Amino acid sequence: MDREISAADAMELGLVNRVFRMTVSNSTPPDYVNEFQNMSRSALALTKKLLYQMDGLAFRDALETGGDVNVVARMTVDCQKGIAGFLKRD
Repeated sequence: MDREISAADAMELGLVNRVFRMTVSNSTPPDYVNEFQNMSRSALALTKKLLYQMDGLAFRDALETGGDVNVVARMTVDCQKGIAGFLKRD
């Protein structure tokens, strides 16, 4: 059964972390986008790719695809740097 949910319901369910009105001012999206500047570009790209790949997949296939992308993500320079930084903490 396919059913559309409102943005407010998606927010309440924890499916999204922010909702913008369709008539957002020009200053709001750039402020939100700036939060991504310090995030791993490879992680963001792989997440976006994963979300597109999972669209329309059965649950089991989506989980398998997520596992495959996780393997790729762990081989990125960003991930290796993150792990090394975590292990150096006291």
